[in-house]
Amino acid sequence: MTTLIQGGMVYDGTGGTPYEADVLLHGKTITRIGRRLSVRANHIIEARGGLVTPGFVDIASYADHYRALFADPAGTESLIRGITSLVVGHGGASIAPLFAWSILPERWWGNTISPAAHAAMVSEVFSLLQGRIGVNVGTLVGHATVREGITHGTPRDLTERELELLSYTLRHALKEGALGISVNLEYPRTTQVPRKELMRVAHIAEEFHAVLSLRLRSRTDHVKESLAEVLALSDATEVNLLLTDVEPHSTEEAAYRALMNQVTRASADHHVHFTTSGSGVAAFPLPLLLPSHWHEKEWDTMRARLTDRAMREELRSHLVRYRDIPMYVAAVADPSLKLFEGTPFAKWSLHEHVPFEEALMRLMEVTGFRAVLAMNVGEPELARVFAAHDRALIASGEAAAPALESSAHLKLLAFKDGGTFPLEQRIAKMTGAPAKKLGLSRRGILKEGYYADVLVIEKGTVRETFVNGVRAIAAGAPTGERSGTILTRA
Repeated sequence: MTTLIQGGMVYDGTGGTPYEADVLLHGKTITRIGRRLSVRANHIIEARGGLVTPGFVDIASYADHYRALFADPAGTESLIRGITSLVVGHGGASIAPLFAWSILPERWWGNTISPAAHAAMVSEVFSLLQGRIGVNVGTLVGHATVREGITHGTPRDLTERELELLSYTLRHALKEGALGISVNLEYPRTTQVPRKELMRVAHIAEEFHAVLSLRLRSRTDHVKESLAEVLALSDATEVNLLLTDVEPHSTEEAAYRALMNQVTRASADHHVHFTTSGSGVAAFPLPLLLPSHWHEKEWDTMRARLTDRAMREELRSHLVRYRDIPMYVAAVADPSLKLFEGTPFAKWSLHEHVPFEEALMRLMEVTGFRAVLAMNVGEPELARVFAAHDRALIASGEAAAPALESSAHLKLLAFKDGGTFPLEQRIAKMTGAPAKKLGLSRRGILKEGYYADVLVIEKGTVRETFVNGVRAIAAGAPTGERSGTILTRA
């Protein structure tokens, strides 16, 4: 089966100058690219006036945490946004490898309700997904998921024997095809993980030439110290480091600009990149809005505290700081509350007929903390400065939710600038650069011999999407094809 995409403006994902050309797809690959190709094809798609780009590689997706990966295996929500490859398993939590009781990190993200998949090994997840998915999927292995499987959820230091078991499990997952390891220093149960353990994890990622995805310990204050901690870890290794969900907070603008300068200075000595959406939207699981000393308590204890009048008053005073930040409900585990996903939180407050702080506590109560809020924490101009940084990679991030109609990728694509952030550079940050960071073979670039993950975009809308040469979006409508495959390191 051959398809000829004619006359579009080709942005090949390398960041190079765009050019008008035809693109010929044969089977799973791109076989020819050139001007006015004189070839026969089973299908001809006219793309004049549109953009022809590689499919977007969403290097930091949370589709597994929100269960969208299983609720929508065809990947419809991703495909209509131009995403042909997802990398999940970030934030320290992954769907494998799982011990029978090891779901506590998933509770942090808000959804342990079906549809779900639990597998003892990464290879089992791959077997579960292969042939059933509409997008390409790769996964990291979550450090917190493995760790809590070993400790039965008890936040404590590992014994030497347990540290060896952690190391063995991480190595085994990487051997099975995991793209890297994710660590979340912000997650309450792993904030006190000792440096010795973090160093062990970093060395394992380095050993396999795999990505180490890290969430900074703090995103609202102590940003400088949090970055210094991570770079010190990188100093002792040659690890391929990826800092995730770096959304600059307008209240901490000076600290985030200093972070950007630190990353610039460190880039010559560190294999470090960071992900950002370019929108200034950051997501916060509800427990993250609590005072830090509440994080030491068990989940049920945290919820019980909401019934104590004195504790409730303390929390009300604490939550005032979020009052003026625009936010919406990004994800809710309880199916009966799904109608609130994607809606401004102000509507929840109006629905409950109570002030902001009281409504936020009500949301914590009714969801059992199993919900995520997305907040507009940054100014759009500052967010785009971060997105334009040469070490930035564009990702949907944890603020994405299936209920939303837009995406970080298409929003940044539509951004009009004065030439400081050219379109070809933006597209490269969504395609070729993340594929290279992950070590994906023959993906992320429009090039002869590469896999045919291709988009035709017109007026900011994805008109055509091909995944491994199969038409997944036709004239803006999903075809239902499931031609996605499992992504592993080259």
